Amino acid sequence: MDDVVIQLANISKNYGNNKVLDDISLEFKKGTIYLLVGENGSGKTTILKVILGLITYHGTKTIHCRDIGYVPDQLHFPYYIRLYDFIYNLGLIKSIKQEKMKTMLELLLLEWEVLPHINKRISELSKGTKQKILIIQAMLANPEIYIFDEALNGLDQAMQMKLLDFIKAMKEAGKTIIITSHYFAMYKQLVDKVIYLKDGKCYEQFN
Repeated sequence: MDDVVIQLANISKNYGNNKVLDDISLEFKKGTIYLLVGENGSGKTTILKVILGLITYHGTKTIHCRDIGYVPDQLHFPYYIRLYDFIYNLGLIKSIKQEKMKTMLELLLLEWEVLPHINKRISELSKGTKQKILIIQAMLANPEIYIFDEALNGLDQAMQMKLLDFIKAMKEAGKTIIITSHYFAMYKQLVDKVIYLKDGKCYEQFN
């Protein structure tokens, strides 16, 4: 049990009369990549929101680590703020020391080819650059768990491969990675376990 970092037990969630999750129990372990698949509305994002504490639910949840890096499917950006200021302020919220954060940001902005845009307002950025911002902010605190909700959306092929390489490296470093995606083929060679969701139930299968 020492390698289990997230435990969900008898989780249920209704939206009105629609039962999205029906008594689901799951465990997520260190050094393992999980892919959640299912049709729209099957409960993939709802499970992520349960883990992140963003919604109420019935059942119990236990998380055995402190930090989670989360790349959401979409985010309503504050369009008036400049790119660098936005990520920098997110780092402050994550309680990262300023000098460490400046060094990390310089490396990440360079690696993800965002440096030419750091003084632009977010309203001026392309969808792909906004997606890179979401990926970078998830990396800032070097978390033990990474959650990617449709993280490939908006990225060109080179950046998609960079993200897949990063996910592979994080697995090798003992991190827990949870992914939701419609691009099963893109992740097929990486994931250890596929969790299918249908009619409020989940079905696990080793890849």
